[in-house]
Amino acid sequence: MLQNREPLIEICEVLAEREELKVTCKLAAKDALIAGFGAFAGALIAGPIGVAVGGTAASIATALNSRGKYRSVVDILRYDLTPTQQAKLTEAVKKAVNNVNVDDVAMLMTIVLTSTTLKEAILKELASFLLKELNLNMLRFEI
Repeated sequence: MLQNREPLIEICEVLAEREELKVTCKLAAKDALIAGFGAFAGALIAGPIGVAVGGTAASIATALNSRGKYRSVVDILRYDLTPTQQAKLTEAVKKAVNNVNVDDVAMLMTIVLTSTTLKEAILKELASFLLKELNLNMLRFEI
C-alpha cells in the first residue's frame, strides 16, 4: 500500500477534475428558495405566466449573486488544505482503497479510474471529508 500522502491527494484531485466537482457554502438551498419565492410571487401577481416570469427573474438574480461562490474541489485540495487536513484526507482515502495492494501510483490511478466501485468509494470519502472538516457541500454535476 502507498505510504506517501501526496499520491492519494493527487488521485482525489484527478477524480474531482474528471467529475467536475464543485463545493458551495450552503448557498444552493437559499438560491433555490429565492427562485421558488419568485415563481410564487409571480403567480400571485400575474397567474400562470407570472410563474414563468417570476421564477426566471429570481433565478437570474440568484445566479448573478452567486457568481464566484461555488469553488472547484481541485482548487480546495491544492491550495486550501493544511498539512493536518491533508493527513486526515489521506487516512480517509486509505480506508477506501485498503483492499487494493499496489505500490505504484500510476497503477493505483489506473485501477481507480477503471473501477466504478472504487471511484465511488473515494468520492464518498472526499465528500464526507469536505463536509466534516471544511463545512463544504460537494456538488456533482451529472448530465
